[in-house]
Amino acid sequence: MIGRERLTAALDNLGRAFTPMKWTTPVDLPEHRQALAARLRSGDSTPYTRPIEFPEVDAAEVAGALTAVESEATQLPTPLRDLVLRHTDGIGEHLAAIIARDDAVLAAWAVASSGLPTAETRQAALEILAAPEVPDGEPREHGAADLVAAISDALRRHEVSGWSVEVDPNMAAMASVNGGRQRVRVRSDVLLSDREVRRLVAHEVGGHVLRWVNARRQVEPLAAYPFGNSAATEEGLAALRERELGHESVENLRRYAIRVLGVEKAQSSDLLSLAAFLHRYLDADDAAELAFRIRRGIADPGAPGGMTKDHGYLSGLLHLAKMPVEEIQLLRATKWGVENQEIARELAAEGAISTTDLVEYIEGES
Repeated sequence: MIGRERLTAALDNLGRAFTPMKWTTPVDLPEHRQALAARLRSGDSTPYTRPIEFPEVDAAEVAGALTAVESEATQLPTPLRDLVLRHTDGIGEHLAAIIARDDAVLAAWAVASSGLPTAETRQAALEILAAPEVPDGEPREHGAADLVAAISDALRRHEVSGWSVEVDPNMAAMASVNGGRQRVRVRSDVLLSDREVRRLVAHEVGGHVLRWVNARRQVEPLAAYPFGNSAATEEGLAALRERELGHESVENLRRYAIRVLGVEKAQSSDLLSLAAFLHRYLDADDAAELAFRIRRGIADPGAPGGMTKDHGYLSGLLHLAKMPVEEIQLLRATKWGVENQEIARELAAEGAISTTDLVEYIEGES
């Protein structure tokens, strides 16, 4: 076993201290979504002026955690040391962009960090949206309790212990995974079909949770930390899992495609204009939900900008679908981004990372 206890403890502490999703989710988000959706339904085009506020940030705690990690990383071999320091640099930049509480600064950080959709991704999105809509045809009769039960069953089925599943009304996504806290959250107002429940369980447990589980089983403990793990890698792998299991749907691909166009549109649009654009493709409630999701952390409803990582669902899927199976398995053995594959290959050659005994996702009974 490689001795990195002090470093991994410092990284765990950093993961607990740095909670950007919490700090960029508006206070009273459900009320904001409802108000914006009502505006879309009524056709009211006057500017959305309701103040958008965010939780306070404990920057000092994060700064202390960053210092501790950087201090412990000095003893690592150069490739791993550089990997860790790029990670801490990235968190420091993200933290600075959040605590600035300057929409232009945060929007610029998002573009620098996650980029914008490529021409290839944009074209793929347009082609998806040009195809006929094919709804899954199933009634949406499963709420948050049903999704929690399905996720909990999948965790038990794969003998994943120590994880919690919680319902949260104040979130933009239908479900999300926080591996550092070993927690899956489900939005309180979800309403899903049978197929959508299966898809989300495959995405969240098969795509995200099991990646954490497999990374933590490696000889190299640093494999379990999200170094360079962009949305395009993380969400692309989860979307690829949906495809592998046959849960990919036209409806969901449309959702990914709309996010691509929404990310682009947000760069030049205020909140209401972005939501109105999304309303061309979505009903009022879903358009309002996605508008706030893309604009996480943007306080002025009249300013342009937003988070750009949501194009990574489709961008990542398109890129990863072209990769050899052995490369995908190596990505699933760590929490690292595609850009760190060379280091992962070197560690695999040394026996510090293995893809031979990964926990694979198994479907439950329908």
